[in-house]
Amino acid sequence: MVVGAVVAVVGAGILLRFVTASDLWLDEALTVNISGLAFGDIPDWLRHDGAPPLYYFLLHAWTAVFGDGDTSARALTGVFGVAALPLAWSCGRRIGGRPLAVAVLVVTATSPYAIRYSTEARMYGLEIFLVFAGMLAVRRAFDDPSPARLAPVAVVSSALLFTQYWCLSLVGVTGLTLLLVAWRGPDDLRRAARRIFVATAIGAATFAAWLPVLFDQRAHTGTPWGTPQLPPGPIGTTFIGFAGGDDHPEGWTLYLLSVPLLVIGALGVAAYGRWEVRLDLRARTPVRAETILGGVTLVVACSVAYVGESAFEPRYSAIVFPMYALIIAGGITLLADARVRAAALALVAVVGLVGGTRNAVEQRTQTGAVAAMIAAEATPGEVVVYCPDQLGPATHRVLARERPDLVELRYPDLSTDVGFVDWVDYEARLADPDRSPERVAARVIERAGTGRIWVVSAGGYRTHDAYCGPLITALAVAGRQAVPRIAPDETIFERAGLYELRVG
Repeated sequence: MVVGAVVAVVGAGILLRFVTASDLWLDEALTVNISGLAFGDIPDWLRHDGAPPLYYFLLHAWTAVFGDGDTSARALTGVFGVAALPLAWSCGRRIGGRPLAVAVLVVTATSPYAIRYSTEARMYGLEIFLVFAGMLAVRRAFDDPSPARLAPVAVVSSALLFTQYWCLSLVGVTGLTLLLVAWRGPDDLRRAARRIFVATAIGAATFAAWLPVLFDQRAHTGTPWGTPQLPPGPIGTTFIGFAGGDDHPEGWTLYLLSVPLLVIGALGVAAYGRWEVRLDLRARTPVRAETILGGVTLVVACSVAYVGESAFEPRYSAIVFPMYALIIAGGITLLADARVRAAALALVAVVGLVGGTRNAVEQRTQTGAVAAMIAAEATPGEVVVYCPDQLGPATHRVLARERPDLVELRYPDLSTDVGFVDWVDYEARLADPDRSPERVAARVIERAGTGRIWVVSAGGYRTHDAYCGPLITALAVAGRQAVPRIAPDETIFERAGLYELRVG
């Protein structure tokens, strides 16, 4: 019966990694578009974007075989999401035996966070897979630091750095921890720690080839769409994000369940009775190493982001999700009573699957509805303007299939390359007086003639709030009647509104 229940919930989690009704939102559409470039052109375009290249290369190869439709493009990340599950099991079994293996498998399989980022055409599912693989590789290397077991450590270290920049913090903290163990650790671990550090350093050294691009991105792209946050904010947001977010009650429910389990997993010791758990700041819990590694990495990564004036989103914290899952699972296994353990694991699984199921049916973007209205009503040659340009890739992906006869332009440069967002010197280009809303409006009207102008827009974009409203006003002042057709829906992750501007 227990085995059947575990199989059922894990099976449901696997299924949910391939099911979502949403259109691709900005980051996904932009990722698919960049991946669709010629293989050799991807690194150069990433100078305009701000990410390392590994996931883009993998998606390029994947879509060349399976196509770039929404389902097929997302399926690559789903495959990594499924592949992470046996690695989670193996990590749990090596650390705490079968009970921990079962618990971390269920926690990971049913996590709404892991499910969400297994259904996005982005690199975060790959990241979770690589971190589980890295933890397993390091533990195996401590048992036997042979070349055959050190090679995976080097490969994973390199792959992580080429996947997402927050992994720099994880690899850096791991390297420093290994040096500390090599210097002051138990005698039986020092030799292995030295060898594992060398393997990690060799893997990290491969990243030197990408450093010129990283420095260029750092100087010219960054995250202009958001503002830096002091570390406590991102750290707290990480844990509610891991629970599924604060938008829905099941997210808060899982968060309230996870907090005590995290504390028990990090600080719990053998209980005195069936209903007791003792906490000890010096506790050597089964997942103590993962607790330290995950905690320090999260603090370092959030601090580096703040100092580097980079914005934060919970998806960036995927680097520590595997440690989080292990700590939660460890907290469950430290509950003395078997019925309490089973109930806690079942509750985490059920609430997680509720959140995962919501992910399968919710729309992440309003751009599909906007594109559908334009496609149904626009006449050939009419102009569509994206302000902000960040609404272009997702809307264009849907609209171009039905209406290639329309003219699509992005604000403020009025380029027709609306499937991409050029983040280079983004705010400086917006502030160019020659690209003011009034001047852009004049150019749009000249381009549109007597035809209608459709403006896809939404408020709340830090970079564009001072431009998009005035653009619509300038078009109206120039004689166009602005008719709101779709209002931005604040309940949708990527909201988008639509204005139709007719000759008055």
